[in-house]
This record gives sequence, structure tokens and C-alpha cells, in this order.
Amino acid sequence: MPFSIVQTRGPKGYAESSIVPDSWVQGTSHKKTYLFWPNVKGNIQHLITNDNSVPEEGWMKQECQIKRQGLSYEAADCTIMIISGESSTDSGKEPILASCRETTSYADMFSTRIVENSLTPIRVENEIDISSPPTSPLTPSLLEVDEYVGSVEVVPEEVSRDKTIKEIIEAQTNMMIELRNEQKQILKEQKKIVSRIGIIEVQLNTLLNHTEVSTTNLTGFDHPFKDNAEDLEKFEKDLDEEEYYIQIVSLLKQKINDKDINNRMFATLDALFDRSFLTKCTWTGISKSGTKIAMHSFKNVVNLFKCVGNTNLVPVTDETVQGFFMNRLKHALERSKAKGLRKSTSRKRKLI
Repeated sequence: MPFSIVQTRGPKGYAESSIVPDSWVQGTSHKKTYLFWPNVKGNIQHLITNDNSVPEEGWMKQECQIKRQGLSYEAADCTIMIISGESSTDSGKEPILASCRETTSYADMFSTRIVENSLTPIRVENEIDISSPPTSPLTPSLLEVDEYVGSVEVVPEEVSRDKTIKEIIEAQTNMMIELRNEQKQILKEQKKIVSRIGIIEVQLNTLLNHTEVSTTNLTGFDHPFKDNAEDLEKFEKDLDEEEYYIQIVSLLKQKINDKDINNRMFATLDALFDRSFLTKCTWTGISKSGTKIAMHSFKNVVNLFKCVGNTNLVPVTDETVQGFFMNRLKHALERSKAKGLRKSTSRKRKLI
């Protein structure tokens, strides 16, 4: 089903041209023509470019004037740009394009091409005063001009001129169609490139995850691992002493240079606790396999992680520490089986 170019009136009375499927335009017995328009929110471009779409219940109805009929979408798209470039819809107003395209002066383009391609000078028999505005409130459209020219007797030179203009317009239309096709092909190639870049990114991340990297420099931190409940309780009690607490925090901050707060808490976890011991802990102490050590009850240890994890840019809250322990203790068994070649880091999954 082909497409039509129709003209309607906006809320302020300005004429607006649109490309719609022929089925959206319907006439009545009173010789009036109406445009049916989708009463939906969002992008309706897929409905406009579908030549098989038909009006549905609830669509808006607006009186319109048919400018062109029986065109392909590409030809209609180019024609509406030509019409908008050659005439204004309202006196003193710029032409309104159907799809908000770039405002290129196609009238200037065509006039330049006419000068370049004309082999003989154009002689005008009768001079027409174009300075005075038309008596009608609207400037005549291209269709009305064509009908007027067809009713006037013209000399052979004017016929030749009209033929030349039509040939130029047809050539420009074909050129625009070719450009649109080339643009579509370029967009397809761009999508392929973006897809390949995404694949390369996934491959690089996979490679990095399997590559041995240097661990956080904790040399000089000779504090023994906590590998049982008694050691953890003693460590909690020792942290009550302010001097000892400040010493441990200062030493950990000197050795951990990562800017990510989760990575900083990861390094602290690996520096203080034996990984096998962490399998016996949960945040709340509740587990499917039975009761475990409740990490949230050791307030000084929790505050230690909060203090070491803090950075100048991102503060660490109680909720952040809670989320960290709940996540890491949940996967403590898997971490206890890791080879330890790569340091523990926080990984964020990216959607491609």
C-alpha cells in the first residue's frame, strides 16, 4: 500500500505536512477528507512507515488536505522536503518539516543546479510581481501551482523550462534515495563494529580474570590470621583499646592503596582472617546447616572494616559493611578453595 502527503492545521493554525499510509486518509460523502492519527504515547514511527497499517478504534480524526498520493515512503520523504523548501505554510513563518529534519535550503540547491545545467538563457515573456503577498491567507502549495500552470497556455520555451525543472527534481529525488540507502548500510556496519567491540571487551575481561596479578602489598603486616572463634573474640576485645585500634587501622591503610571501597574491605578480610575460618561465619549467625558465628555481633571488627574501607571520595556506611559481609560470607566456601593467585576484587557485571 503506497503513502500520501497530507496537510493539517496545528493548534496555532499553522499548516503541517505529514507522510502517512494511504489507509489513514479517508473521505466522506460531503467531499471532505480526514486523517486518522494514532492516539498513543511514545514513538509511532513504526506505524507511519508500515504501509499495511490501518486506523484502529480510538484514533484521532482531523480534517486534512491531500498534497500527494501513491508514493513510496522514500519518494514521499524527499518530496515533502522539496515542498517545504520551495514554499512556506504561513505568511512570515518558516516551513514546518514532517519529521524535524535538518533545515537545508533545497530551494537554493535547486536554483544553483538550474544555473549550472541550463544550456540557454531563460527568457520570460511576462514579468510577474512576486513582492506583493497573495490575497489568500495561505501561500499556494506546489500542487496548487502545478494545477495553475496546467491551465495556462505557455510558449515552447516555458515548456522546456518546466521539463528541465522536473528532470532536476527527479534527479535530486533519486540522489536522496541513494543517500538514504547508503546511510542505512553505514548504520548496519556500525552495529557490527559495536558488537565486535563488545565481544573483544568480554574476551579481555575473561583474560584478565585468568591472569596472575600482584596482590595488595601487605608485607610487614605480621598480624596472625584469626582462624577460630576464640581468636576472633580476643581480637574484638583488643580493639576496645583505642591505641591498639588506631595502630591496626593505620597499618592497614598504609598497605592498602586501592580506591574502591569494596576492594579495600576485601584486602582487610584477607589480611585478618583465615579463609577456612570464614566458612564458619555468617552475618546473622543463621545458616541452613546450623548455627554459625554471627559477625554482626563483633562491633569493633565491623567498625574496623568501616574505617579502613573509607576513602576521601566515598564514605562507607553501616549498610555498606553489612552488604559486604553478607555477600562475601555467603561465598566463603568457594573463596576457601581458590588458589590465591589473584587478589580478591569487587567485580561489576556490564551489559553489552
